[in-house]
Amino acid sequence: MRNIVDLHTHTTKSDGSYTPNQLLMEAEAKKLKVLSITDHESVDAYFDMDRTLFSGKIISGIELRTSCFGVAIELLGYGFDINKMKKTIEKFHYKNTKELDIYMINLAYEQYSEVGVKLPAHFIKDYDPNICPRFSKYLLNSIKKYKENQVFLKDLPEGKSFFRCCMTNPHSQLFLDLTTAFPTISELISAIKDARRISFNTSYF
Repeated sequence: MRNIVDLHTHTTKSDGSYTPNQLLMEAEAKKLKVLSITDHESVDAYFDMDRTLFSGKIISGIELRTSCFGVAIELLGYGFDINKMKKTIEKFHYKNTKELDIYMINLAYEQYSEVGVKLPAHFIKDYDPNICPRFSKYLLNSIKKYKENQVFLKDLPEGKSFFRCCMTNPHSQLFLDLTTAFPTISELISAIKDARRISFNTSYF
């Protein structure tokens, strides 16, 4: 019999579809042997679960936003003390979705204006997350309003992600340097090691 492992899952404590207990029941139904919940900047799932719902091994995990050479990435850490990690997350004061959007709006206006991108007069003021929840979509729609901006979209193939191809692509003129928005990689690695010395890996958004 194969030993099935899933070390990258999410719950409703971040952007997952299942509650912690629902995820455990799903893992049990699929006969997983090892599971790790790696919610974004959160270990709350581990404090809100019935471990008896899953007969396999649970490894504590987390996914933390950071940047490398200005490129936004996520760092996966495993096997730490959840109480220590919860305190660490609070110490880093991660921006929530709304705060990050506001940060990116101002950053985009500043950086894009410098390279000659034309944006609506009330670009910052008019952003409403209730109408357009994803800032990347709002930004792309704002750029597309003006024909003269087409030259900046040459890095965006039809049907491809604007966020990946432009906003987080350091070779694009529409790249946004998010270095100051998140803790550094070294800070996060140190935090994971402080919680428990463990290996790590990285994954892109």
